[in-house]
Amino acid sequence: MVLMGIELILNSANINFVAFARYGNFGYQGQLMALFVIILAAAEAAIALAIVLNIYKNFSTVNVDEIDTLKD
Repeated sequence: MVLMGIELILNSANINFVAFARYGNFGYQGQLMALFVIILAAAEAAIALAIVLNIYKNFSTVNVDEIDTLKD
């Protein structure tokens, strides 16, 4: 859920960057920043998938409430 929230924040930033590039006098800078944020979101999704797969491999579950050995 946390990663989904971060994705929503990044997508809202993309909408703002593209809107400022279109209606402001920023040229292509807003669109380039939106492209950078899309690349950042793709990298974040890949890292999140790797974390989830590693947790499933070690604990045979992806339920965060059942994984309490990380506290030690």
